[in-house]
Amino acid sequence: MKLKYLLIFLLLSSMTLFAQENNELEKQFTKRSFNWEDISYNCSYLIAKYFNEDKQDSVQIILDYWKSKQVDKYSEPTMRFSILYAIYQGNFNESIYLKDIINYLIQYRYLLELNNYNEDWGRSYLNNNLAFIRVPYLHKDFNMLTSTLATQLKIETAANSLENLLCSFYADDFEGFYNNLVRDEYKETNLQRYYLDYVNQLKREPSSGMSLFTSLWTPTGKAKVLGPHPELGLAIEINDPEYFWGLTLAIRFLKTKDKYSVYHENKIHTTNYYLGGFIGIEGGYKLLNYKRTSSCILFGLGYDGFDVMEETEDHSSKTINSLNLNAGIGYHIYLDRYLSKYIGFQFRYNLINYYTNGGTDLSGNSVTLRVSYSFEMDDGRIRLLKNLNQ
Repeated sequence: MKLKYLLIFLLLSSMTLFAQENNELEKQFTKRSFNWEDISYNCSYLIAKYFNEDKQDSVQIILDYWKSKQVDKYSEPTMRFSILYAIYQGNFNESIYLKDIINYLIQYRYLLELNNYNEDWGRSYLNNNLAFIRVPYLHKDFNMLTSTLATQLKIETAANSLENLLCSFYADDFEGFYNNLVRDEYKETNLQRYYLDYVNQLKREPSSGMSLFTSLWTPTGKAKVLGPHPELGLAIEINDPEYFWGLTLAIRFLKTKDKYSVYHENKIHTTNYYLGGFIGIEGGYKLLNYKRTSSCILFGLGYDGFDVMEETEDHSSKTINSLNLNAGIGYHIYLDRYLSKYIGFQFRYNLINYYTNGGTDLSGNSVTLRVSYSFEMDDGRIRLLKNLNQ
């Protein structure tokens, strides 16, 4: 009998333990871990709350905690508030930021383009051409606080001081901020140096572009029999302030000026058929830049050829090919201050050698006169320059 009660007791105890373990597991499954966005949202709310209640010790504790939970020491909102709070407390100096301050200024201006002060800010991603900007969750009271504080401090700080200049930025006077930042009053500041370095680096960054062109291709020497041909093409280019190079594709068409002969499939064929093209690498070095124009030396290497006859029931198709080594001069007229669009004029002399294997002698070279329109395919660099008031 005692054994029976013992078994019942053990069974009930096992079921109780099993239920407790399940409850613990369920708690682990449903347990919420606070992520970066939660911390950002709560800290931004509490900073605004305690600042408005004049509990400055609490404000500093929360700010330090917020920064400690970030991958980097600062994010855009913590940098923004740290600058304004230091000015408010009268202990501002430039050790508070390094050259990444320019990225934070860029981010803030972008954020205002997507949001306003009267709503909470949620997380999204912006492509700034250099990296993806992580936009934190921010309480609307925090954004209202920084805007109001910046406007107030702008009135209280000395004119032409760095503190006054930064307050003008966070009071949303972006154009005034950048226009003043390059003035002589700030030439000894780290902020101006960081800004000019950033802009110069941005202007020198290589950019990808596309060029659409039309040309007049004219053969020389005995190849004159082929006559001139119009040419259409495009180029995918990489551009920087000194060089440009890329892949060029072109097609030439229309019948030849005079008939010519080629040896094909054990017989001579006479034709005026012509469908030509070029594929190769072309580039240039910019010799002289003046205002919105530049002069350049051109060079290129590629594969040149043309179809002399199409396939029929009597014969197969026939193509004549040659290596193309070319050089020349060019002139670019830029259409905007970012040098991202331009009209180009090129003169190229092409070294080629068409061999007809017993047909008409087509030895000679060719000259290409080209007019092109080129533009950047990625506008990220331009958007950044606009953001920086360039």
